[in-house]
Order: sequence, then C-alpha cells, then structure tokens
Amino acid sequence: MEKSEPRNRSEEEIAGYREVLTTVHNSYEHIPERSNNILQLHHIIYKRAT
Repeated sequence: MEKSEPRNRSEEEIAGYREVLTTVHNSYEHIPERSNNILQLHHIIYKRAT
C-alpha cells in the first residue's frame, strides 16, 4: 500500500492517531500511565493538524 500525504485537517488528525496507536502498540510495556504521558500522546495527535 502506498502512503499519501494528508489533504486536510481531518486526515492530519487521522495520521496523528495512527502515529500514536503505533507508538502505544510498540511500546505499551514501557509507557507508564501518567497524565504527562497521555498529554504527550495527545500532542502527537494534534501536532500535525495545525
């Protein structure tokens, strides 16, 4: 499957969700459940959609 660049804010957010899900899936054992870590994941979702 070929990757394409997001075309609008919604697609940017989806790309951010994908990035966060990949991070959580690959590293969940090493990510403590702390509010700071949740905020960092939230930041990753929306950093692309600005």
